[in-house]
Amino acid sequence: MKRIITCFFVLFYFQGHSQSSFLALWDFDCTCPDGTINVTTATASNAAFGSGVSGITYYTGNPSSGEAYAAESWTTSTAVNSNDYFEVCVNAVSPYVFLKNKSVTYVFDYRRSNTGPTSAEIRVSTNNFTTYSLVTTVALTTTSFKTITPVSYTFPNNSTSVCFRAYAYNAGAASGTLRFDNVKISGNQALPVRLTSLTANAVNSKSVISFSTATEENNDYFEIERASDGIEFFSIGEVKGAGTTTSVQNYRFTDETPLSGTNYYRLKQVDFDGQFTYSPVVTVQFDGPGGFRLFPVPVKNQLQLQLDEPDAFESQWAVYNALGQLVLSGQIPEDQSTLDLNVSDLAPGMYWLQRTSGRARSSRVFVKE
Repeated sequence: MKRIITCFFVLFYFQGHSQSSFLALWDFDCTCPDGTINVTTATASNAAFGSGVSGITYYTGNPSSGEAYAAESWTTSTAVNSNDYFEVCVNAVSPYVFLKNKSVTYVFDYRRSNTGPTSAEIRVSTNNFTTYSLVTTVALTTTSFKTITPVSYTFPNNSTSVCFRAYAYNAGAASGTLRFDNVKISGNQALPVRLTSLTANAVNSKSVISFSTATEENNDYFEIERASDGIEFFSIGEVKGAGTTTSVQNYRFTDETPLSGTNYYRLKQVDFDGQFTYSPVVTVQFDGPGGFRLFPVPVKNQLQLQLDEPDAFESQWAVYNALGQLVLSGQIPEDQSTLDLNVSDLAPGMYWLQRTSGRARSSRVFVKE
């Protein structure tokens, strides 16, 4: 049995789910913009105003025994000025992250002067405002201290930082001031299961799956899954995880009975609470009867299917996209060892070509440029 080995090295974060709470606070009682935070796994930035405001100073805070951070020259327009804002940020300390689909909460006390801004647009960003999301608009209705209704933001991806900005506008006059105090960002972080390598090798007609992690938290076990088509995976075994650790862990699993053709493997990392995340996919090729090769890979226009041995009867081929949808299909005439396929109309991406010969099925991955 001929063996083609495919290895895949990765730096990949499984989504860890055991979380630690954090609270970042800016109370300005130090007469400084410094923030404090109750964990060592994240840092709080200095509070900052945008370049569009001026007269930055400290006034009486809430309570009056403390300080508040203030500025004037807010825009008198009824629309936001991109340079008139107040900003605070929290940054995770590697390897900790803010988890995808988890939320943080932002809240502050404000006090405006009689001619201070009457509205503020709250924006949030995880990339230093290269892009941002609009969370809400707040009415600044009072000249005495008031706490805004807390606003929440859900991370669309694992992130290492989060920044909130309050864009105040519609001031009665350029001399109008706006004070900020007791600014808070709170939420949860996690130390992810950090997969640093994942390989699959053919050894003595068996598949050996090896993988390593740099960190783990709340990691119960890894489930090894296999597919013959890269789409429909089934569990074939389990490897116990290390729980919580910051030491490198090395793992190994042997598939004693791999399939003829392409074997697709992935890891399902499962936490103690039952939540799970999948790894990238790796492959090992075992060529028995019905083996074939594809050339060239990657391909732009014309893909050649080369059979190890021609069939004495007609066989079929089919191409599936990464979603498992059939995009091309056809027949391979009997006694024909090569077949040219026009793939020029396919969108760039990864595809599987599956060959069916009688009851035997085998498949190969190719990339369309």
